[in-house]
Amino acid sequence: MASIAIMRLLLTAVFASVLISVVESRPKPNLRMLHEILEERRNEIEQELETIDDLMETRNLLKKLSRNRRRASEIVTAELKSVKRTRCYFNPITC
Repeated sequence: MASIAIMRLLLTAVFASVLISVVESRPKPNLRMLHEILEERRNEIEQELETIDDLMETRNLLKKLSRNRRRASEIVTAELKSVKRTRCYFNPITC
């Protein structure tokens, strides 16, 4: 996911360099239009990066939830074994 963001950033840099070279050959009024286009693209990239950050945070939370679920399962299994051992110790007929 981070590589996607880097690729988009590089693509934007190439896009910006091409636009800048085009603007240098055009009259000044187009500079404002270029600035607006670059500003829109920068905002889009920032939103995509925020989305990627949110996805990474969600992934980390899911990993944590999975670890907690696994620990809880291990604890329950250990408690059930302990109960069975106790029951078998005091009443071996039921085992």
